[in-house]
Amino acid sequence: MSPLTKETKLGLNFGQVLTALTLFAMIVGAWVNVKMDIATLYERTNNHESAIIEIKKSMDDFKLDNKQDHKDLMKELIKIGDNFKKK
Repeated sequence: MSPLTKETKLGLNFGQVLTALTLFAMIVGAWVNVKMDIATLYERTNNHESAIIEIKKSMDDFKLDNKQDHKDLMKELIKIGDNFKKK
């Protein structure tokens, strides 16, 4: 009689118990792997969100600078136009 076919106190043979334990270990391993993947994706999402916030802030700063530059240019153009009117 093979040791794998010998019945245990559970009513299952050793091969079946070993198979059940292996299946349980594989399920736990898959669950841990999925949890780690989710944690990695969550971390990447947080990094992307913070990068998006930084980009929006720099775009707002650029818009304000650009608006001020346009105001300054318009003032200069008005001065030039007034100089031509005086001549």
